[in-house]
Amino acid sequence: MTNAHSVDSLRELNAKLLAEIIELREENAKIPDLKRKLAEFESEKVELKARFAEALSQAVEESKRCDAENAELKTRIEGLEECKVDSSVENVRRDVEFAELRAEVVKLAEGAQTRDGNEERKQPTQDISPEVIVNVPSTIINQCNKGFKGTRSLFCHLV
Repeated sequence: MTNAHSVDSLRELNAKLLAEIIELREENAKIPDLKRKLAEFESEKVELKARFAEALSQAVEESKRCDAENAELKTRIEGLEECKVDSSVENVRRDVEFAELRAEVVKLAEGAQTRDGNEERKQPTQDISPEVIVNVPSTIINQCNKGFKGTRSLFCHLV
């Protein structure tokens, strides 16, 4: 009986071992497929790293380009702000010159009225307006817009 019991127990153990072997063979059959998938993932990982490195490189280049463009624009803005200040100063200077010219024109007009007043005693009275209207050619106006330098005598000559 012990022999029969031992044989039965060995057969039972053998059956369990055979089932385990079959299970391990099935798992081993999956290994090549898993290795292939792992290789694909590794390949994809390398490709993604390369794409990431390229994207990072492009981002760095774009950042440098934007920084250079921003620096150029800041320089242009500073230049424009300086021109604005210079223009404001120039406008004030022109306003002063214009006021001086206007005062001179009024003074000349008053002198002309005084002279005309002396002649009026000899001639019938004529209504003289305190304002003097002068037709100024557009070329002279353009010169004034470019700068008042040298135009003072031109205005005085016209009046």
